[in-house]
Amino acid sequence: VIKGLMGLIAALFQPKKRGEKLRPLQFISFLLAELAMVLGYFVFESVLFGVALAAGSLLPNLCQALVGLALGSALIPIIKKARIDSLHLNP
Repeated sequence: VIKGLMGLIAALFQPKKRGEKLRPLQFISFLLAELAMVLGYFVFESVLFGVALAAGSLLPNLCQALVGLALGSALIPIIKKARIDSLHLNP
């Protein structure tokens, strides 16, 4: 559910036309998607383990979010340049 929400948030501001550049609004949507992950994990872990233990996982989850944001932002132009738009399972 959390990863699906992340995908939905990130997809909301993607360019509709091929070749458009990464706009600041797209970067903000990626940031919001990562924050949804951190908060979603925190809520889930709070229910399972309690708030105190869930708070201990905030820093690692924030680190995961920052690395995902950095790598994703760096890979988007490379993928677009290579024209890899989707996986075609049937050639």
